[in-house]
Amino acid sequence: FPGAVGPRGRERLEEVTASLTAGRRVPDAMAAVADADALVIAGGGNVSSQHPHNLYERLALSRAARPAGRPVLISSQTVGPLVLKDDRPYFSELLATATAVGVRERDSHKLASRVGVAEDRLTLTVDDAAWLEPGDDDRARVDALGLPGRIVTMSLTYHTGSASYPQAAYVSRAAASSD
Repeated sequence: FPGAVGPRGRERLEEVTASLTAGRRVPDAMAAVADADALVIAGGGNVSSQHPHNLYERLALSRAARPAGRPVLISSQTVGPLVLKDDRPYFSELLATATAVGVRERDSHKLASRVGVAEDRLTLTVDDAAWLEPGDDDRARVDALGLPGRIVTMSLTYHTGSASYPQAAYVSRAAASSD
């Protein structure tokens, strides 16, 4: 669904859904869901109007999984905070029909609850990448850079999202955590 935003994204979602229902050819990823054990939607940016092509694509995959009896697991999400009125039904459907939903912040938990995710299917969790360990190839690439001593690398978003403190405090806390 790259580039499928606004009305075009919603049209593409409905075209794919109609093809699924009628048994017509669908994108390979949609067809593969029926052969999978489960559909896992991981990482951020999937449940927001900020990246609507992700929302429509993930919902299309979910619509392919459910009739095939495959569980839909959504993990490590920031829900919203931007949800446009036109996207709200799709946003709500994706979350409310999932077998389990993991969210990264309390605000995401509240928003998911408000759109119909049952408490027994909703979990406050950490980012999926929190416990990743570098492999030997990763270490070799860093060693090849010839950097002095130990370094800390941080990848941060430019905005505070649903955090309840101002931008300046966000930047200050991020900087302090790297010291």
